[in-house]
Amino acid sequence: MTKRDRGIRVGKKVWRGVKLHTAGGVAKATPNSASMSRHDLLAWHSGDGGAYTVQFKADSPFGQKEFQVPVGGAVVTGSVRLNEPGHGAKYEYRVFPGGVDPDVSVDD
Repeated sequence: MTKRDRGIRVGKKVWRGVKLHTAGGVAKATPNSASMSRHDLLAWHSGDGGAYTVQFKADSPFGQKEFQVPVGGAVVTGSVRLNEPGHGAKYEYRVFPGGVDPDVSVDD
């Protein structure tokens, strides 16, 4: 965590906060990737009151690859999986507005 990002404290645990927001119709995350150590936790939170879906581009360091953030809410990841690399492994993710995966089409 940087000095600016003090994290989100819940009880004795501190989650690194990832702010989700929409700018110019495009969903964004700040920061847009995470360097994870074995004991890190992330909290995805809506910075503008919207709902979002977060997907890891490749492998996820957590038990799941996709996280649904409800309208105006937050979701925590849980702990990094035990078989993940040690300090500083970098993971990229993408964000979709409204909890919708644009790769999925629905026929009426």
